[in-house]
Amino acid sequence: MCCVMQTIMESTYSGMSFDERMDFYKVPALSVCVVEDGNIQTKCFGYRDREKKIEADDETLFQAASISKVLLAVVALRLAEAGKINLDEDIRQYTNTDFYKTFDCQQYRVTLKDLLSHTAGFNIGGFAGYLHTMDIPSIEQILRGKYPANNVPLFMENPPGAKWAYSGGGYILAQKVICDAIGMEFEALMRKWVLSPLGMHQSTFEQPLNTCAHANYACGYDVYDRKIEGGFCIMPELAAAGLWTTPGELALLVIELMRAMRGQSPFLSKESMAVMTTKTVSGAATGLGLFFPDENQEGYYEHSGSNFGYVSEMCFQSKSQKGFVAMVNSSVSSNFLNEMEDIAGRVL
Repeated sequence: MCCVMQTIMESTYSGMSFDERMDFYKVPALSVCVVEDGNIQTKCFGYRDREKKIEADDETLFQAASISKVLLAVVALRLAEAGKINLDEDIRQYTNTDFYKTFDCQQYRVTLKDLLSHTAGFNIGGFAGYLHTMDIPSIEQILRGKYPANNVPLFMENPPGAKWAYSGGGYILAQKVICDAIGMEFEALMRKWVLSPLGMHQSTFEQPLNTCAHANYACGYDVYDRKIEGGFCIMPELAAAGLWTTPGELALLVIELMRAMRGQSPFLSKESMAVMTTKTVSGAATGLGLFFPDENQEGYYEHSGSNFGYVSEMCFQSKSQKGFVAMVNSSVSSNFLNEMEDIAGRVL
């Protein structure tokens, strides 16, 4: 067992062992992956369907939630490298934006770089999802806040570049801009430009998940520790929260991002990685799709995710070439993953 994984599994936290913490936080299933010097090690615990006593394994899919945003930033950078989009152009060059209102009824120049860095001034932090018995909205209905969408309309609360404010709504607008510019549906676009090139063959942005083609998925559990009706909520907000994946496949992305930082990746250039890891607004928490501190000598980057029934965490340290990805199928397990990240951070 690699030293990072061994440290995580053997550690105690708040006086509890690893197994005791899983029980305390009501974690039905945990899938963990550790990256060290380009090598991947995975380990799984618990049940992907507790009622049916079906255990999780390395290929069990979980909802990655907001980690989906990292992949949108990556596809935008790749398309920019290919000359198909310009991250600094006004998005009105690519799509109609007349549907959203602004705080002062004026029109503002917005770029994909603004949207991907959460500095475009838009609202809508996250999304609730939909049960299988509900009507599912289109991206246009989501952006306009029209039935059957369960969110308010997209609205510009601040001028672009004025401040940092986390916006899942801005990422859905970025999804629309990119798809309109390229002329492809989002799932096909992501498969061609990100998932297939990285070997993430099990991963999908298909919503709802085709459970016949992807039978090995983790059922989500709510805050009362009950399995979600239908097994999971449907997340049509694909770019912001729609990815189904495994920690092992997210680790392939982690490895490639660290390679890109060293200028050793055929997938993404060192220059694009520099754009991804540069903050565009003072006091911002992110660059394009990744969170990191202002003083970052060790090269620490991360993104977490939380959908109804799922919590996930992805982090890596470019200086040590180590990374950590973990996913659980419970709404009440965010503190558990925070503890695991803290433990992993001690040896990253």
